[in-house]
Amino acid sequence: MGQRFSSRYSLLHALDTRVPSAFEGALVVTLFDVFSVMPESARLKFSSESFREKKRRAYERIATRASAIITLSEATRREIVRRLAPRCKVHVIPPGIIAPPVLSLEEARRELAPHRIEPPFVLTVGALCPRKNIEAGVRAVLAVRRVRPELKLVLVGEPSFGWHGSAGELAVRNAGEAVIVAGYLPARVLRAAYKMSEALLHLSHHEGYGLTVLEALASGTEVLASDRGGIPEAAGGAAWLVDPDDPDAAPHVLEAILAGTSDKEVRRHRGLEHVRNLGWGTAAERVEQLYQEILGS
Repeated sequence: MGQRFSSRYSLLHALDTRVPSAFEGALVVTLFDVFSVMPESARLKFSSESFREKKRRAYERIATRASAIITLSEATRREIVRRLAPRCKVHVIPPGIIAPPVLSLEEARRELAPHRIEPPFVLTVGALCPRKNIEAGVRAVLAVRRVRPELKLVLVGEPSFGWHGSAGELAVRNAGEAVIVAGYLPARVLRAAYKMSEALLHLSHHEGYGLTVLEALASGTEVLASDRGGIPEAAGGAAWLVDPDDPDAAPHVLEAILAGTSDKEVRRHRGLEHVRNLGWGTAAERVEQLYQEILGS
């Protein structure tokens, strides 16, 4: 397939490590993160040793072969340079986000009703796996339920590698009715969940960026997030950031958010302004300009 591409196209843009080995033209690669070659991945066993080795070899090929690498955050750019020492330049081009359609509270309730999701709740969106640190979100919600026993945590996402038997799965199981595992939700239902949620919890051990943070901010929803990787850049100064390994940090801040902190409205407006500046058109223009520079046109 790579040879067929080479005969028809002068440039290929690959995502992550999905690079045809036989392609001989100019190569641009978007790397969302390089967590698999970071020490934390092995130490915390967030993926298998064979998977990490496969990723390492693929990254080495990209580092020597690519004409340019694109990533989503400055934090990830630094990790790529540090871990891979690529021959090419690494460009930071954040993703865009499409403003969600306006839903009334009543419309949002109707969308969520068939899924048995009712307020009050806070939300976590993403694959269920050890890297997402689901147990920290469960711990925060259980702490707040001492004063707000009706509050629930809604998990949107499907189980992924390492979930079964993990600390996160055990925490969810032990939390009982305090946690709703919603699985995959269609886009309109997910938008309704953002609309009705009192906060998004995004307490991952590491992320290259954090698209769900942008989705929550675009809905005017408060965000409590990890201070790791590219997440602070995705948050744009609008989220409350905590150390995901500090067991007391997230519960304390979540309680303050739900009680109505003095800067809540300031952060909400800051988040809406932040996402307004992240259009797909701008991202596409920057990628196209990079293509032209590589091809010399």
